[in-house]
Amino acid sequence: MVAVIWQNTFDGPDGTSVTVANSADYGDALFSAVRSYYTHAWSASGAGCVTLTETDNRSGEVEVTVPSSVATIGGRAYLYIPPLGWANGGGLDDAAFGNAAGWKLSAQDITSLEPELRGKPFRAEWIRPLIGPGQVQWRLFWGSNLHGTVPDYEVTAASRRTTLDETVWVGGPGMYLDELVLTGGEWPGPLQSASARITLSLTGDLTGVDPPPLPPAAGPPVESLMIGPLGDLREVAERAPVSRTPDLGAAEFTSLEGRVTVSRTRAPARRVEWAWDRLLPRDRDWLAEVAFLSRTLDSTVCVIDPAARNLAGVEQSRGAPVAGTTSTAPYRWEGSGTLTTATVDGRSRAVIENPAPDGVLTWVHPYYWERGWPVMPGWPVYLRAEDMPGVRVELWFHDPDGSTLAIASGTGEVSADAPSGAVTVSPRAVATTPTDRLVVGGIVLSYAPQAGFPLGDGCPVYAVTGWSEEPDSPWYSVKVGVVEATSGAVR
Repeated sequence: MVAVIWQNTFDGPDGTSVTVANSADYGDALFSAVRSYYTHAWSASGAGCVTLTETDNRSGEVEVTVPSSVATIGGRAYLYIPPLGWANGGGLDDAAFGNAAGWKLSAQDITSLEPELRGKPFRAEWIRPLIGPGQVQWRLFWGSNLHGTVPDYEVTAASRRTTLDETVWVGGPGMYLDELVLTGGEWPGPLQSASARITLSLTGDLTGVDPPPLPPAAGPPVESLMIGPLGDLREVAERAPVSRTPDLGAAEFTSLEGRVTVSRTRAPARRVEWAWDRLLPRDRDWLAEVAFLSRTLDSTVCVIDPAARNLAGVEQSRGAPVAGTTSTAPYRWEGSGTLTTATVDGRSRAVIENPAPDGVLTWVHPYYWERGWPVMPGWPVYLRAEDMPGVRVELWFHDPDGSTLAIASGTGEVSADAPSGAVTVSPRAVATTPTDRLVVGGIVLSYAPQAGFPLGDGCPVYAVTGWSEEPDSPWYSVKVGVVEATSGAVR
């Protein structure tokens, strides 16, 4: 029987600051806690864990006083370190996971283990003498062996500290720590009954972790015009007559013999004009700001058209290559297998030949590519795939830097509310079953529930090309014209 001398599950209320007083509600009390919060974003077991943040270059920290009555101390911690996160632990500087010192266990360099430890849950255990330079024994467990008994890595190395009077975990930004245990010099071992879980709000790269199915979206549907730069789309609630005119780029040439040749632009640009008769000053000011004050280098603006029942592209809504070609530009495939085109049931379709399980298909946006479609925190997002057995569909939410904030997944369809900080959402499918050929099905991507599989209307990025207004206090008559942009230039 392991002699546990201190332990805490950190199962506090989501988003609440960790304090010495409230830590006692979930186990033994901490000695101190700063810039640390309970979160339900991830846990090794139970309701949640603690996340350590970084504010004004000051790091989060939880500290435990080590009893002087023991000669040797053992410890265990379950950790999740996101792409930009880092941690020190054990005896303040006995472990370095991605901080300024790099990756070390005591004096042993473990940089080669970073791919196994960053962006994935892992378990660290250690035994070390309380006083004296001594040696520290380390064990690490990860992946399917997270709760195992035989370590994936172990090492004995010289301690970087001569005296240990506290166990401290320091970290940031967004490093997760759970199920911290101290023993009287014995290996703590894994949780006896545990299954690490990840929920929608987890920050970080989830490569190698299968998120569980999530509850359906609960946010109010997006049913009004939304317009603005990426990350700052705002509602214009007043309805307006709209003119949508695709520029097909069609041209006719008649030869002397009377034969007619027709040429056409392969990707016709869309022109849209809204005309409001009675616009409130607040909405007028926002539209004027969008038109005259560029927030981005390329002066583009995002538009979510309430008339669009499917924000996927035309080809993507039907699983087809670019019209009249064998181009698979609307899709990306990562993993073993080949993304190509083939005739399936008399139709040209995008297919993946010999796809390996865990390969990822991404439907790409025409402007933001793999980062996906414009979205705002709280918006509900719905994704449904047609005739794609053997895949798991996913929604990847990204921040302005393109880092993955959260992933929601389901079978055949999935929905989720965009988390805080999200500016784009990327629809994806992960192969789960070996097959000779995966036929890419059509999808419906929307910010409100839709019936059936409507044709994709697209969600292009626009540039403002026209503006006129007639003030009529307290209203404004405003016309705004935009044209679809596939690239931008500064002059």
